[in-house]
Amino acid sequence: MSYWDTSALAKLFVEESGSEAVRTLAQQDSQPSTSWLTQVECWSAFARLAREGALTPAQSVEARQALALFYRGMNEIEMNEPLREQAGRLLRIHPLRTGDAIHLAAAILWAGPNPEGQDFVCLDERLCRAAALEGFRVLPVLGPPDPN
Repeated sequence: MSYWDTSALAKLFVEESGSEAVRTLAQQDSQPSTSWLTQVECWSAFARLAREGALTPAQSVEARQALALFYRGMNEIEMNEPLREQAGRLLRIHPLRTGDAIHLAAAILWAGPNPEGQDFVCLDERLCRAAALEGFRVLPVLGPPDPN
């Protein structure tokens, strides 16, 4: 059981740095959870990659279809007032963007009052730092960036 941020989930369906690590985690996660926001953020990422030429139109469609299949098995955390309030708290204490605050707030609601030891799958450095400060175990554990 893990909470998945878009930065990690999208890499399951497109080949990028970190894809192999998140695929391994996905195979081990019997009950992944994510925010209601994630699917739209993934669509945005696939469309951007297609516009930039990193994906062909067919690959973009394939990524969306693969996401839809995977998403059916996910526990989706919906937006509600407690999530909105939690996101507001997180924005006051961490240097997060709006979407990242929503993800971390959803993960906190998913994990309960004590997220210690709960897995937060993410590849966004700023969000990873905030999640760790909130008590999550951040995965995947990647080495330092390649200097080349």
